[in-house]
Amino acid sequence: MTDVITSRANGRVRSVRELHQRKARVARSETIIEGPTVFGEFLDAGVVPSITLCTPQDTITIDRCAELGMDPVVVTQDVLGSVSDTRTPRSPVAVVPIRPPEQFRARNTLVLVDIQDPGNVGTMIRSAAALGWDVAVSGATAEAWSPKTVRSSAGVLVHVRIIQTSDPVKNAKAAGLATVATVVVGGAQPHPLADPVALLVGSEAHGLSADIVEQCDLATTITMPGGTESLNAAVAASIAMYAMTVLDGS
Repeated sequence: MTDVITSRANGRVRSVRELHQRKARVARSETIIEGPTVFGEFLDAGVVPSITLCTPQDTITIDRCAELGMDPVVVTQDVLGSVSDTRTPRSPVAVVPIRPPEQFRARNTLVLVDIQDPGNVGTMIRSAAALGWDVAVSGATAEAWSPKTVRSSAGVLVHVRIIQTSDPVKNAKAAGLATVATVVVGGAQPHPLADPVALLVGSEAHGLSADIVEQCDLATTITMPGGTESLNAAVAASIAMYAMTVLDGS
């Protein structure tokens, strides 16, 4: 049986742990994925981890690694916990490559502007994946490939085209997309358009800037008959994307 690593100071363990720092992720173009669901999504997408840590009890991961010709690093639960930022980490924890950012194309795209909560970013990516949208990140938006964001996306981030942009309206228009700003009041109800759209969603606290709203072709507002002042940014983005998606048979 493979030796079980019991030391948190092990070199491979330290190599994984340092990827909780953005500086290390940027330098190595790698990130951490955690848990069987996320691990499975990445393997199903053809991604081969450079390091996979798992506990001796995690026979599913051990067997799957064997099928793919990979050698997992077997560690104690304590060592696994030392490379995780969750309270109750689940095996496995692995290191995977970060894809280079891509460009806008003629496809519905959710544009995140200054969305700072990794949980919200991951949830938005998960909704975008379900509805077949690309995702663009801009401004102070939380890092798409951070461990927290990847985990919040349930791993489906690996299936989504991730775009990085410093001028989202200009770049989206150059790709032939109709730009739609989400606003709390004054916009039209979200609905499918004839052309692919770039749907811009602003920060949780302040929304989109007046300048960005003015640059956009259209504005959209989700009517809330219950009288609630606002929706969580991820919920609002998900509702708007669904309402603007042309569904089969619709």
